[in-house]
Amino acid sequence: MTDNPDFPTPTPSLATVQADIDTLTRAQSTVLSRAHGAATTRDASLATVRLHLACLRAYVQSLAHGADADRATQLIASSGFFVKRSGVHPKQRAAATPGPVSGSVRLTAPFAGKRAAYAWQTSEESGPWTALAETVRASTRVDSLTPGRFYRFQVRALTATGIGDWSEPVVFLAL
Repeated sequence: MTDNPDFPTPTPSLATVQADIDTLTRAQSTVLSRAHGAATTRDASLATVRLHLACLRAYVQSLAHGADADRATQLIASSGFFVKRSGVHPKQRAAATPGPVSGSVRLTAPFAGKRAAYAWQTSEESGPWTALAETVRASTRVDSLTPGRFYRFQVRALTATGIGDWSEPVVFLAL
């Protein structure tokens, strides 16, 4: 961040942070010499360095929030901090897969917790929605579908915090 025009006034100043790091380095050397009470001094210096680094991180983050995604990534990288990777697992969505026999479908929903219940509903083609049996598992099987017809399915979670929204409809061609 030193002499970087993207960070004109970091708080705390970089000179202050460097002085704190130097103090921590000296305190660690004293601890290695086994001086009495040196660990307490070192721990206090370490807490100060961590606090100032967290303040610098917040400063960089505040500048990155005001920029578009590409510019924000560039700002964070030029500061010397690491850019947090996005999650590798996409959010699970409701799904429908063919069941074990003709005219059946296996429905799965995103897991909503150990004590959740799931409300399911179906619609043939674009007809009205019909409720299916509620389950305590994030999956269910529906039988007796007419092969060659399209069906839509939706699910929502029922938890202690309330009733969730219906999922996006999942379209399934019965085989």
